[in-house]
Amino acid sequence: MTGHAAGRVEEWVIDGLPMVRFPTVTPIELHGMMVRGEDVHVLDVRTEREWSSGRIQGSQHIFAGYLSRRMDEVPRGRKVAVMCSSGLRGSLGAGLLQDAGLDVINVLGGIGGWSAAGLPLAR
Repeated sequence: MTGHAAGRVEEWVIDGLPMVRFPTVTPIELHGMMVRGEDVHVLDVRTEREWSSGRIQGSQHIFAGYLSRRMDEVPRGRKVAVMCSSGLRGSLGAGLLQDAGLDVINVLGGIGGWSAAGLPLAR
């Protein structure tokens, strides 16, 4: 099961504790995947308020705090791009999903990076 690290990541690594690794993409790379029609599902794990203020068109919304009990709502058999506001909650969500056997990627910079790159937001 995926958990969290108390303290610094360096201490975690030095102690030889397990780490979850998954691919990451930039918002521009994710946008390119979507434009090319690649089979990628965007999962937004921000709060309802954050999601309502602007999101990727067609994205699914499940707040990170509810993800472990709503995992059955995330499609299997597709790559799942996990999006938050900056990347932290996205990486936590990606770890949970990967631990459950899903094919995940984390979006570096989250919706903040998406917006900064001038990519379109739905409201």
